Order: sequence, then C-alpha cells, then structure tokens
Amino acid sequence: MPLTLPGRRFGALAAAATIALFAFSAAPASAEEPSIVETFSEPGDPNDTVDPPVDEDEYDMGDPNDTPDFPPAPGGEPGDTDYDVEENGDPVEPGEEEPVEQIPVFPPPVIEVGVTEFVEGGWGDGIPVRGSGFNPAIPDVAVQISAGQGTVGLYWFPVEPDGTIDVVVHPVDPLYAFPGMPRIELRAWQPYPDWSTVYSDAVELTILPAGLTNPDTGSTSSPTPAAPAAPTAPAETPKAPAAAVAKTASGLPETGIDTGIGGVAFALLVSGAFVLLAARRRASAS
Repeated sequence: MPLTLPGRRFGALAAAATIALFAFSAAPASAEEPSIVETFSEPGDPNDTVDPPVDEDEYDMGDPNDTPDFPPAPGGEPGDTDYDVEENGDPVEPGEEEPVEQIPVFPPPVIEVGVTEFVEGGWGDGIPVRGSGFNPAIPDVAVQISAGQGTVGLYWFPVEPDGTIDVVVHPVDPLYAFPGMPRIELRAWQPYPDWSTVYSDAVELTILPAGLTNPDTGSTSSPTPAAPAAPTAPAETPKAPAAAVAKTASGLPETGIDTGIGGVAFALLVSGAFVLLAARRRASAS
C-alpha cells in the first residue's frame, strides 16, 4: 500500500532526528566544558598533608634559635629574671617589700629551781627560778606550771639585758596529792615573732601528802599554815555568886540529896524522938 503524504513527512522527521542524535553523541567534548574528574600527573603519598598558604609577612615567627628578650628586673640587667613577682605576674618594684625583723636565734635556755618539793595545799614561800640563755630582744619570759597535759599556772617576767631571769613564782592555785597524780613540771619559754616558741628544760615538782614523814630528815610534813587571825581583846570572865550551889540538870545538888525533902525528913525524925522520950517519962513516973 503506498504511503500518503502525511506518512512520508513523519518518516522524514524520524530519520532526521535519528541522524542528529548519532551526530551529537559522536562529537568530541568542548575544551571550555569543565571536567568533573581531576587527574594527577603522579600518585602521591597518602600520609602527606597539604599545608595551607602562609603569608610570610603576616606570620613571621623569627629564628627559633634566637634567645627571647625578657623584661629586665627593676634595677637589674636585661635578661635577669631572678626577681619577685606580684600575684598577677608583674615584677615587684624596689621598696615594695616590707622589711622583716631578723631576730637572732639562741640555743634553748636553761633554768634552775631552788625548791622542788611542796606539801599539798600550799606553795610555802614560793618557787625560786633562775634561768639563762633567754633572748634579750624579746622582753618577757613565761614560766609555766603544768600537771600532765593541763596548765596549773602561767606567769610572765621581764628578761634582763644579759638574757637571764631571777624570779620567785607564787602560784595562785594549790595542789593536792592523790593516787595516780600526773607529773608536775615547771618550765620557761619565749614566743618569737614568727609564731615559733623556744622552751627551756623542764624541772619536776613533787607534791607531798600532809602528815608524811620524810625518811631522810625524819620530819613530818604539814600543810602550809594559814595566816594567823587578828588578835582580839580578852573578855572579862563573869564571877559566880558566892552562895551559888552547883546543881545537876535534874535540879539536885551534886551530893544527890534534895535539900527540901531532907529538911522535912529531919523534922519528922526530931519530933518522933521527942514523942518517944515523953512516953518513956510517963511510964517511969507511974
């Protein structure tokens, strides 16, 4: 069956489209078209890193072998870093540090105690204490009496210019002996401005019970006597009446006979004797 005019036109268009498609696919790519695949002339090390571009003028680090220049210390030479700094890191200016008083350090002082035995309840005439080796730059010395870990008394005394003391301590509180009594010690010490303390040697004190006989001397210990009372004017003794008769609590004389009852009995006895005598006379007359 022969093709009509419309059929011929459709066939011609289809043939032209087919030819154009083959021509487009066979044509080479344009030089200006960007490539989506980047090729390398030589394969590189996968561990290599690519450094970013550096502006040498902006990032000039200098020679790493050069010695850095530190700011000089106040009053020192350039490069001298041996100086104190503030909390914020700034150097301390000369004259800002407060001068610290330098007190010489002495060996521990030594004390001597004149009396070490006391009878309980008192301290007698006091405790004589002599000491040497104290620091005369510190004006006072503390003399401390302790019982075990506790303090019995603390007394302050001035130091002589030669670093000695010669004092008598009069404790206020008395001590009494009892079983298991802790060790009683006396020592002296000085406090230093740096909060340290220098102690002397310790001397033991003995508290004796009252009434204890000393085997060495044979004397009997007794508590410290109390201060005598003030004398008073003697009072006059009242005189008893001359006719006073001592009586007991029952009202009877000390002889045990009541005078009232005895008088009545004596009167009855006398009257009975008279009656008996009169009866005998009548009998004789008759």
